[in-house]
Amino acid sequence: MIKELAAHSDSVTSVLFNSEGFELISCGHDGNLRFWDLRKYKCVNDVAINMKKYDENILCLAQNKE
Repeated sequence: MIKELAAHSDSVTSVLFNSEGFELISCGHDGNLRFWDLRKYKCVNDVAINMKKYDENILCLAQNKE
């Protein structure tokens, strides 16, 4: 382990790294999407995506490079 990033209040379900490897997006059952700067290990943006329903929330992240 290099660094622990503790910020979600519930289980993390998916992470997505950008192609350069300096940014990370995390999401989870708390309904938040968090954008991280891995050079500073800081959350740079936090977006509440949706409301929790039936104990499920964001399950997967994908990136389209067009």
